[in-house]
Amino acid sequence: RELLILLRQAGCQKIFYGVDSLCEKVLYSVGRKYDPSLAMENLNLAVSLGIKTEMNIIIGFPGETERDRVETLKNSGRIHKDIDVVVNGLWILPGAEIYEMALRDGFNESYWLSEHEEAIPFYTGALSKDEMHGWIRRCESYFVLQQRVHK
Repeated sequence: RELLILLRQAGCQKIFYGVDSLCEKVLYSVGRKYDPSLAMENLNLAVSLGIKTEMNIIIGFPGETERDRVETLKNSGRIHKDIDVVVNGLWILPGAEIYEMALRDGFNESYWLSEHEEAIPFYTGALSKDEMHGWIRRCESYFVLQQRVHK
């Protein structure tokens, strides 16, 4: 709270939060040891201080289930409707702990072992590429609808 107030007083106009998920199980499974309620509280506080606020949600963490994704959508109903939400699939980079988890789960690292011009591939875990993109679109539509209904 104190830091956000100081940021606003110093002229901060926008904050981008890498929240990743609003499902506690998912956050803890990838080493983010905080309760989603804390993230939602900070998001809402930033908006109340007049700071334009954006939140990033990621789909496709290893072990994430449909129930976890639905929990994130449900919890997002507790954030201020003026918060912009960006939804992405999970991009993983060599050297990261989650990359090693993905390799153990069968992630194909051929992208990193060759010349490449295409975008970094999503790690889709248990989802197919089509399912991943479907969930991203579903979440984006949900957030756009929520903002439209409440503005």
